[in-house]
Amino acid sequence: MNKANYYQGIINSVQEPIVVIDRQMRIVDANEAARRAFGKNAADITGCPCHKVLHESDVPCHESVLRCPVREVFTTGKLARDIHRHQRADGRMVWEEILASPLGDENGEITLVVEELRDLTETLKHRNLIKELQDQVHTLEGLLPICCHCKKIRNADDQWEEVEHYVRKRADVDFTHGVCPDCMQKHYAEADA
Repeated sequence: MNKANYYQGIINSVQEPIVVIDRQMRIVDANEAARRAFGKNAADITGCPCHKVLHESDVPCHESVLRCPVREVFTTGKLARDIHRHQRADGRMVWEEILASPLGDENGEITLVVEELRDLTETLKHRNLIKELQDQVHTLEGLLPICCHCKKIRNADDQWEEVEHYVRKRADVDFTHGVCPDCMQKHYAEADA
């Protein structure tokens, strides 16, 4: 196996999409994972503007509201990363971390940028769920000043609220009312007789 085939085999075995972009923001190469992700063969991707393939947009990222890590690499000569939302061939929208790395020629001049795309969609969903759960726990944890007689709770404004009202405002819960066995015996003992 010659070196070119060897390295192409390595790039194509990587499961994350990888695209190589030139200074005109055109894709000059893409691995198998990128071609699958965007539903295009090598001929359809090669020479296309990266924003057209990745965002289905006629406007380059740096001319829209998005930060363009590829342009940043060409400007600074250093690795750049960002998170963008991309559309897949199957219509799914995914959040991807873009890792853009400089690729220089034999003189050290940066001529291309290698862009790795890492799907963060599930990670971000889980992170949001964890945050929501932490917020719910935080809402209900800690010391609550509660009246030992009427069981009202003192809120942050120093006002006394019914337990149900206090909890309902801070958590997505509703209440039903019943009578526990102790209170049934204490308050309704005559009804059993």
